[in-house]
Formats: sequence, C-alpha cells, structure tokens
Amino acid sequence: MEEDYVSTAYFIIHSISLFGFITNSIAVVTIYKKRDLHNPFGILCAAIAANNAFVLAMNSVWYALPDDPMFESASQFSRIIGYVGLSQWNFACKIHLLISTNRMLSVVLPININIYWTHTRNFAAMSIILLLAYIQDLPILLYDDIWFCYDRQLMMWFFAHTERGKFFETKINNIPCYLDFALTITFDLITLAALRVVHTKSKWLANSSREEAKKRKLEMKLFAQ
Repeated sequence: MEEDYVSTAYFIIHSISLFGFITNSIAVVTIYKKRDLHNPFGILCAAIAANNAFVLAMNSVWYALPDDPMFESASQFSRIIGYVGLSQWNFACKIHLLISTNRMLSVVLPININIYWTHTRNFAAMSIILLLAYIQDLPILLYDDIWFCYDRQLMMWFFAHTERGKFFETKINNIPCYLDFALTITFDLITLAALRVVHTKSKWLANSSREEAKKRKLEMKLFAQ
C-alpha cells in the first residue's frame, strides 16, 4: 500500500513538473515569435520562463534518480543540486521584481521607458542579479552544516536543521526573498492603480496608434500572466 502511495506521489510530482515545463517553454517560444515582445520587458519574461523550465526539469530528473548514497540528503552532489536550484529560485524572485519595476515605470512615467531601459542595461541587470543569487547561497558550498537538499522520504526540500542552517534559512535566504516579494507586490499595485486611472480617463489607448495599442495590450496580458 505504501509503495502505491509513493508511486502516486511521484506521478503527481512529475506531472506537475512536466506541465510547468511545457507552459513555460510555450511562453519562451511565444515571446520569440512575437517581434513586438523583443524588448527589455519581453526578454525579462522570457528569462523567468526559461529559468522556471530549467528548475522544473532539473528537479524532475532529480526526483527520478535511484536510491543511492550519492543522491542522499547532505551528500556533496545533493548539496550542489540544492545550491543551483535555490540560487535559480532567488534569481527568479529578483527577475519578478525587475519585471514589476519595468511595468511600473512604463505605465507611470510619461516617456518611452525603453529609451533608458535598453537591452544592454537589461542584460547587465540580469547578469548582476544572477551573480548575486549565486553569491547569496554560496555558504551552502562553504560550510558542511549548511545545505538545502531533497528528502526522498518526505518528498520535500529542506534546509539543514543546524544552528547555521537555520540562520542561513531565515536571515540570508528568506529575508531577501521577503523583501523582493514585498517590493514586487507594491510595484504591481502601483501599476494596476495607474492602469485603472488611465483606463477610466480613456486616454491610454485613445491617444495611441492601433499598432502601439495592440503592442501594449500584448505586453499587459503577459504582465498579468
């Protein structure tokens, strides 16, 4: 009976991972095909979709690996996988913040934000936050009593239940994520409020060309998703 539960749980996990991988891959392909989204905002959305697809694929493969000491929690290989997965998660949090910042400035400011938010600066920002995400989680590789690993019995990811592990989880990992989340929500609320005001006054689409209006609608649809 227990084996049936485990098999069912693994089936659900892999199904969800596969669904997430497919939907995020579709998002990347859609952005690639839509030339109107070949701007900093579209690149950010493609980056987070590709990042999500990568993490889901990596985790799904990790779950399917056979029981072996090499893959047990706190093993060197397991710690590396946890380090990469957690770093990519933190990278995604910061990409969300960049997307929210881009949309807020684009809607609130009466200028074309792409004049200042160029592709070069966009890629530079993404590179910096990716580097910062991996630096943030570097203690996982430096200290034996700090890790983030998958527990096969509970089928969950855990931080090390040590003094350093708990400090790393609460202070180094969680606080920056909470800050990113709070800023993202704040910027999104400002954006939505500004959109509502603009929509009420009927100026946004009325004063734009059809092509620009269509482009903005597409961007906002992607933003809402």
